[in-house]
Amino acid sequence: MEPETQPQETTQETVQEVLPKTTFWTRKKKLLYGALGAALVVGAGLSWYLLQGESKSDVAQFVANKKTASSKVKEEEPLTSSIDCGDNAGFADESIGMKFCYPKTWGTPSVLGAKLDPSDSGYRQVVKFSSMPYVQVGGVSDDWTTTMGRDGTCFDPSNQVPELSSYNTAWHSQEGTGADLEFAMRSLPSSVGGYALTEEVTNILQSGVCIKGYKVINAPHYRVGSLSYYRDFVEASGITTPALHVAEPNVLASTQMRQDIDALMASLVSY
Repeated sequence: MEPETQPQETTQETVQEVLPKTTFWTRKKKLLYGALGAALVVGAGLSWYLLQGESKSDVAQFVANKKTASSKVKEEEPLTSSIDCGDNAGFADESIGMKFCYPKTWGTPSVLGAKLDPSDSGYRQVVKFSSMPYVQVGGVSDDWTTTMGRDGTCFDPSNQVPELSSYNTAWHSQEGTGADLEFAMRSLPSSVGGYALTEEVTNILQSGVCIKGYKVINAPHYRVGSLSYYRDFVEASGITTPALHVAEPNVLASTQMRQDIDALMASLVSY
């Protein structure tokens, strides 16, 4: 029979011998790190408490300055900066909801009301140019109505949706023949597509040449943007009848003018 083992008395030295040395030092490190962490938290809290009034004020002022600067940039930014026209001028106006490019030689554009009577409902506006009285751009809302009679002149803005499925660039729909021709029309080719250009010559309601452009742009008030170019027959030009214009179409409407009209229609979009 083995002798009974007596329980060993526990001392500090015994604890150090029983526990691994790594565990012993780990406990010391934990105590040290805990003390340092508490000191940092207390220090940070004290700093925040002492400076919070100044810090909050500085942050609030910084945010306010940023908002003010951003607002000033937006207010001072010219509307025309939103359209790239290269060597041409750019028009962009929220009141009519359109933007487009046009030759600088046309002068300054202005937005004008085009209602026939103040009691008209809906919207009807045009853009005219200070140095180019033969051209205007405009729009008519789908809900526009008037009680005033009108002749349907070339300069009437229109909400006509362009017909793009058939394009006849030859003179057609003539009324009268030879020197007695009273009306003829043709489609003009477009460089980009998506809009219609037509040219009419007549001495029925007007006596002159009318080029019209139509494009669906879905502006805030106007589904269709329109362009009009009109020249009366001019004695000095030698073009005084529809037949003479059909024979020499570039006198009252130059090739360059047709190109400028085409470029404007290609750039015309909602704003």
